[in-house]
Amino acid sequence: MNFGLASCDAPAAEDVLTMMAGSLGIFVTNVSDLDDLLPVLCAYQIEWNKMHQRLSRSELGAELAAAESRHRKLAILYVKS
Repeated sequence: MNFGLASCDAPAAEDVLTMMAGSLGIFVTNVSDLDDLLPVLCAYQIEWNKMHQRLSRSELGAELAAAESRHRKLAILYVKS
């Protein structure tokens, strides 16, 4: 069964990384996989923080924040009615 998952093999390790709906899934099969996982998670967080800082200072970031705010207001109105 595929469940709509997109899989990719990690070339530097034997781990399998899976993306689904914006979530990252990592299959850990033994204790040594954790040693490979920690640097990947640290690098991901560093790059995420860089992207967030740059985006929050840009015009596009302001437009996305405004759109999200409008979307939340519409969702609240929809739930109330």
